[in-house]
Amino acid sequence: MKWKCKMKSKVILRFKQEILSFKSFENIKNKYLINRGMTLENNLNILDDAEYVKTDWPKENKKPYVGLVKDFFYSPVTPMIAYWPKYQRYLEHNDIPYEFLNIYGSNWIEKSKKFDIIIWHTESGPATQWDAKTKIYLLEKHLGKQCHPTFGEVWFYEDKIRQYYLFKINNIPAVDTFISNEREESFGFVESAKYPIVSKIATGSGSSGVELITNKRMARKYINKVFGSGRGTYWTYLKQKNYVYFQEFVSNALYDLRIIIIGNRYFGYFRHRTKNDFRASGSGILEKKAIPKEALLLAKEVKEKLEATTLAVDVIKSEDQGEYKVIEASIFVRVDTAEQLKVDEIAGYYEYCNDDFVFKPGKYWIQELSLNEVMINWIRNSKK
Repeated sequence: MKWKCKMKSKVILRFKQEILSFKSFENIKNKYLINRGMTLENNLNILDDAEYVKTDWPKENKKPYVGLVKDFFYSPVTPMIAYWPKYQRYLEHNDIPYEFLNIYGSNWIEKSKKFDIIIWHTESGPATQWDAKTKIYLLEKHLGKQCHPTFGEVWFYEDKIRQYYLFKINNIPAVDTFISNEREESFGFVESAKYPIVSKIATGSGSSGVELITNKRMARKYINKVFGSGRGTYWTYLKQKNYVYFQEFVSNALYDLRIIIIGNRYFGYFRHRTKNDFRASGSGILEKKAIPKEALLLAKEVKEKLEATTLAVDVIKSEDQGEYKVIEASIFVRVDTAEQLKVDEIAGYYEYCNDDFVFKPGKYWIQELSLNEVMINWIRNSKK
C-alpha cells in the first residue's frame, strides 16, 4: 500500500510540474480551461479522477518493455488533453517497465530497438500523420515491434477518404458521400446534386475543413480551384489538390452521437449544434445520457469490421430517414475527463452481453483501458 501511494504521488507530482511549466502560456491555458468548464486547480489533480485499471498477468508471461512517446509536445494545454500521463499512470500501477521514447529525433531507429511495445498517441495534423505512418510501418514490419496504434489503425486515422472506402468495402451504412480525383466527373456530380452538400478536406478534426456548399455556382468554383492551383486549407502548409469529398447534408439532425468502444466497454455522448451552424462536432456542446441500442449496435459493427483496438464512431440520425448512419470514425479523440458516459448523472460504461448493453458505473481514463487491451493482446500473442 505504501508503494502504491508513493508511486501515485510520484506520477501526480510530475503531472503538476508539467502543467505549471507552461508559464508563458498562462492566458491560453486559462482560456482553454474556462471553455471546457474546468479550472486549473481541478486539473492539477485530474489523474485522481479515475479508477485504476489492473491487468491480470499470468505468472509465466514476462512483461514487455514499453517505449512511451509524449504527445502534444509543444501544446500550452499539454497536461489537460495529453494521453501520455494516463498511459504513464497505467504502466506504473501495473509495474510494467517503460521509458520515454523520443520518436522524432534522427536516432529514433536505434532508440526503438530496445523496446517490445511502442505507445504513441499520434497527433492529428497531416505532417505528424505522415511521420507516424512511416515510422509505425517500419517498427512493425521491419523491427518486429508491437505498436499502439497499429499501422492498420493509423492508416485510416484522420483520413476521411480512406475511412469512407473502408465503410463502402465493408457494407457499413454511412452517410452518402461522393469522392473523386477527376475534374469532369466532379462537375457532372454537382450538376445533379441535391443542395446543400457538405464539403470536407481529407484531414481535419473538430469540424475544421468542413463547409456547406449551397448551389451549383459555388460548387463549380470550388472544383475549379481544387483541380487548378489547389485550394487553401486551415493547415497553412497543405492545399486540397485534385480531390473532392462531397457528403450528403443530413436534414433535421440537431446533433450527432459519438460512441467510444474499448474492448467490451462502450462510452459516448451527444454533440449538439450551435445556433446558425450545421456542424456539431466542433461546437463543444455535449450531453451525456443514455445511448440508444440501435446506435450502439451500429458502432459495434464498425469497430469489428475495422479491427481497431479502440474506436470512436460518429453517427447521425435524420428524423426524415429514421436510421443511424456513420459519419466517420477515429482511433483517438479529445478526452478532458474520466466521464465519457453518464446515465442518470452516473458515470460509467455499457458492457455488451447476450445481445444487450448493460450499464455499469465507474470512472475510467479511456487511455488506460486502451492499454489494458494492448497488454491483453501481448499476453495472447506471447502464448503462441
